[in-house]
Order: sequence, then C-alpha cells, then structure tokens
Amino acid sequence: MNAPTFKDSGQAFQEAIDAGRLSSDPKDTNYAGNYMYMGTWDGVDTFKNIDTREYIGPSAKAEAIVDALDQAQNL
Repeated sequence: MNAPTFKDSGQAFQEAIDAGRLSSDPKDTNYAGNYMYMGTWDGVDTFKNIDTREYIGPSAKAEAIVDALDQAQNL
C-alpha cells in the first residue's frame, strides 16, 4: 500500500456522502460530522470516527498504518 495523498477535506466528505459511505443526517450512525478525513489511500478516501476510532476506508491494513502515523505524531 502506498503512502496517503490528501485532498480538500470538504471535497472528500461530499464525495463520501454522495457515494453513500457517509451521511449528512445527524441521526445516522455514519453521520459525516462524527468522522475525520484521514487521507486518500490507493484512491479511496479514509475517515476515522471521532468517538470509536473505527475507520471507513480501503482496508484494515490502512487502519494499522494510520494508527502508526497517529502514534508517531504523539511522540
């Protein structure tokens, strides 16, 4: 898996909402307001839930890589 690329987060969220990956409805469990944009991995935008830290993205491998990056930033 390649390193992530980054685009405008507003664009990433809108594309995810349009594709049904995230929702604009605050009542939905996949409400976009509950997620952070974490980058684009192999062409797939990745989001992390701000409460549960669960990812919506290309794979569990991407999740492990992003967690490692998060930990490195906290050093």
